[in-house]
Amino acid sequence: MKAQKAFRQFSPIIAACLMLAACGPEVTSVEPMGEARTYAESRSCSKPGFCYKCGLDWEGEFSCGFRFSAFCSGSHEVTVVERPTLINYSDGTSQHSSDKRVIAENPCK
Repeated sequence: MKAQKAFRQFSPIIAACLMLAACGPEVTSVEPMGEARTYAESRSCSKPGFCYKCGLDWEGEFSCGFRFSAFCSGSHEVTVVERPTLINYSDGTSQHSSDKRVIAENPCK
């Protein structure tokens, strides 16, 4: 009982400390660095179909086999544009990163 009372008493203080610890420096600017590059890559996706799946059957037992599913594994080609960037923070630090954007994607197969 004493532990619960002590926790209730200190919980606002703990919450405030966690909020302050989670706050990092603010982003002041994001600058592009160098040329953007465009490339194609294969990504996984889900598609409806007839595939090998494991799960519960109609009797409630776990089994594996071929069955219809809305989440069969597939893959598709996407076209990505990647640009290196420099992120500047309010405390004077900076970090190199890259901005990736999918500009085109083919249907899942």
